[in-house]
Amino acid sequence: MIDVADKREFTRVQIHIEVETDDDHIKTMHGETNNLSMGGFFVETRDKMEIGYEGKMELFLDGGFERVPIEVHGKVVRANKEGYGVEIVKVYGVDSYSHLKNLVMYNAPDFSKIQAEFDKHCGIRPIETRGQITVID
Repeated sequence: MIDVADKREFTRVQIHIEVETDDDHIKTMHGETNNLSMGGFFVETRDKMEIGYEGKMELFLDGGFERVPIEVHGKVVRANKEGYGVEIVKVYGVDSYSHLKNLVMYNAPDFSKIQAEFDKHCGIRPIETRGQITVID
C-alpha cells in the first residue's frame, strides 16, 4: 500500500493559523489550519462547505498588532467530520507567496527536503522544460 504522504508534491507542516473565506455569495467560513503545505491545507471548522467550492481564502499570520493575510484561491477537495482539505490553486501576490513559503520552510522538520521541493516548482506548479522554454502547467 502506498502512503498518501509519499504521493504529495509538497511536505505538510503542522501549524495552526486562522483561515477565512472571502466570498459574498456563500456563508463565510472561519477555521484554523491543522496542517499546511505549498499545495494545500486542512482547515478545522464547524462551518459547512461544499466539496468543489472554489474561491478566495485568507490565512492570517498573527503579526502582533495586526493580522497579516496570505491570500490564496482554494478549492475544497475533501471533507470529514473535523473539517476540509483545501487545494491551493493559486497564490495572490508576491507577499502572500513569500509568507506561505516562509511558513512552510521555518516549520518543516527537514529544511533540505523543502528546498528541493521548491527547486522543482515555479511557484506552486511543477516546472517542465521543453527545449529552451520553461513551461508552467
